[in-house]
Amino acid sequence: MGLVTLIVYAIAVLGGWVNAALWSQVTILWEEGWTIANWHDPAPEPMDGTVEMRGSNTYYSAHRLRFFLTYPVFWLSAQMGIGYDTLYAAIVPLLAALSAWSVAAVVIHRSGHALHLISLMALLPVICIFSMMEGRLIFAHCGYAVLLASHLGSLERKPYLVAIGSAIGLLLTSVASGTFFSAFLALILLSCAAAVMARGLINRLLRLAPLVLCLLLYNADIYGALIKNFAFFGGGPGAVINMLQHGIGAVILKAGKFTMVSGLICLVTVAGLGAALYRFRAQLELRLCFVLLGALAMGMFGLSALTLALIPTCVLAAVTAQRFFLGIPAHQTEPSGPFPDPA
Repeated sequence: MGLVTLIVYAIAVLGGWVNAALWSQVTILWEEGWTIANWHDPAPEPMDGTVEMRGSNTYYSAHRLRFFLTYPVFWLSAQMGIGYDTLYAAIVPLLAALSAWSVAAVVIHRSGHALHLISLMALLPVICIFSMMEGRLIFAHCGYAVLLASHLGSLERKPYLVAIGSAIGLLLTSVASGTFFSAFLALILLSCAAAVMARGLINRLLRLAPLVLCLLLYNADIYGALIKNFAFFGGGPGAVINMLQHGIGAVILKAGKFTMVSGLICLVTVAGLGAALYRFRAQLELRLCFVLLGALAMGMFGLSALTLALIPTCVLAAVTAQRFFLGIPAHQTEPSGPFPDPA
């Protein structure tokens, strides 16, 4: 599945059907001569307003991770004499292939069976969504898929690999604040759920290791992104309402009281659904469902974050379809220890 995605997406990029180009938030930093080495140096004067993105700024740079993530592309393009957009276009199909491989790995592990035609059809929207993305969201979707594969794929049996996969996945989603916080919420839900379901204190602590590692690595970036986003949307409690205008919440705010009441009813319904899923966790993919609900909730604050909900939706549909059509007993494979018996 990953190989087919690689070939198809490479053709799409070469044919110009997919926009594979780096975005201005990172290209302007490179063009102004910023590097990883001089990131914390004070800026002598404002440069096209980008001084606010300095790592030494009071609001610790929300753009630091995304620049560090793309810096190898800039550096290699300079060393090879190739345009950075051209080099990035060559990398994008690899990101698409990794995304496809990651979601397939989750479906195979959760259903306990090789991919079936019906599960491939269920995963098709995950592949198709790339054709509608701007350049940076390809990074975000790849990171989100890697995060899910780390926690819900075969890697879940080795906590240290889950931690590494979580750190990489979170880094890849840092290209946008909405996708970064959506992935961070997914990490919290997955780590806490795994800890609750594990047996024994040591096993539960090990299941929290990915969350702890990411907090140690990205605590300044999480704090900085929160501060900058609150400041950008006006600050104070009102900033939360203003953030809603950046996502599907804008539809609710503009549609009047009837839609707001309907939205509240929907939220209550979703909460009841979550409680029902907990009661029937032996038959349903509880962690996937919670991740999906979290992604939908983050979609209230940003449409880019909302697109991430497509990944757990398709994976959940593929796992359910695979079990149903192949007659696989519905069960929930949950961790019981750091290195449980694969059987």
